[in-house]
Amino acid sequence: METIFKVGDRVFDYLKGWGEIVHLYSDNWEEVDDNYTVCVVRFESSEELEHFTKYLATKTLSFTEYTLQGFSQERPINYEEYVGKWGKFNDHDEEDSNICKLKDVKYKGQFIDYLGNIWDDFEPLTDEQVEILSKITRNADLLTNEEHLPYQSEVLKDYAQVFIDHFGKRFNSDGHFFEVEIIYSEQVTFMKFKVIPQPSEFKNSIQWSEKENEEVIHLISELGYEDLDAESLLQKGIRGMESEYFYVARFNQYKYWQPIMAYLDMSNFIHEFFKITRRD
Repeated sequence: METIFKVGDRVFDYLKGWGEIVHLYSDNWEEVDDNYTVCVVRFESSEELEHFTKYLATKTLSFTEYTLQGFSQERPINYEEYVGKWGKFNDHDEEDSNICKLKDVKYKGQFIDYLGNIWDDFEPLTDEQVEILSKITRNADLLTNEEHLPYQSEVLKDYAQVFIDHFGKRFNSDGHFFEVEIIYSEQVTFMKFKVIPQPSEFKNSIQWSEKENEEVIHLISELGYEDLDAESLLQKGIRGMESEYFYVARFNQYKYWQPIMAYLDMSNFIHEFFKITRRD
């Protein structure tokens, strides 16, 4: 058994409450027997220092208040160390996740990404995942520019082109062709990715249409999103799959449609397609 705790760790004991490890007598608990004193704890409930044998430390000291949360000697993550680094964000009870950089950690245990969205959960990417992400995004920078995007914006075209370049190579043959439909309103863009039976009749395989905000919101709400008056939903982005297309919808700001977001969204879709194929 490796040493579980280190000096400065905050730990909980059922009888004493919360305290702090102030000294270790052994750096390798495998080398000592159960009756060997391995650590000293200063508890908030008493001025006296408490000495713990290996047996007591492994049975009673926890990183969690186990009267409420269950006993755990798994070291908690210090999320402050991951500010500015890549990770997966999602909300409780939702399988879908977004990949972005961590901007801040709220005191209530919520996480803020670099786009200003607030999430319930954050999982840091491994070094290997970050390396893969860097290759996918061609080392693009994540920007927070709130510039409004006009109709037929080059930014929206470039976003769509990432999908066309990838999926077009896989579908543009044998009666299957890839096309992107961009439904634009002053506030929101709704982008559909479709496989059609004939080559696209539209320039660059992108079909454009402009509608009123209410019309676009109605189209999206018909997919099962009823609470679209909540800004966070369209800030985080709506992604999903229907039988005839898959889609993304977001507010019309540069930070939500910049090239790196296209690669991140595409990566998520590829992952979902892989899971569906694997189930089949």
